[in-house]
Amino acid sequence: MKKTLLSISTLVALSSCGPSTNDAVKYNDSIIDWVDHVKEPQERLIDQLDGHNIDSLKITQLAFAKASEESGKALEGLTAFDNKTDYLDAAKKFIGTIKGLSDNEVKSLANVLMKDSLSISEEDVKIAEQSGVSFDSKYEKAFNEFAEAQKQFAVKWNFKLMYDQK
Repeated sequence: MKKTLLSISTLVALSSCGPSTNDAVKYNDSIIDWVDHVKEPQERLIDQLDGHNIDSLKITQLAFAKASEESGKALEGLTAFDNKTDYLDAAKKFIGTIKGLSDNEVKSLANVLMKDSLSISEEDVKIAEQSGVSFDSKYEKAFNEFAEAQKQFAVKWNFKLMYDQK
């Protein structure tokens, strides 16, 4: 009887040593904080894409680039959760995509929009259109992969995401 009780006690103690749902929620929140860090600069940049205020467009483009850089560095500093990195890797990939978009598509589009409207060529229009299409497709793919990894993480650790709650 003593052996059985000791075995059960040991099993219970060992099984409760791993991370909890609350730990998983905190980990999720820390990742989301850094993913959301690029959201406001991105929204401000989109608001400036009308090209009417070149200085504001430059400022918002640089702020978006800086935010994506900061988020990438912060995510690199996070460690695995329960010895798994799938969710963290998806967040890093998403932010890496954002950084790449900032450095390429956004910069190309901004360069066209910062030109005097009378000096924009047909080639500039094509570049702007291609940059927009490329941005949308790369962003959507990376975001969907990240969102799926987050859903899987939430299911595994038994918590609901705010947009899933009804």
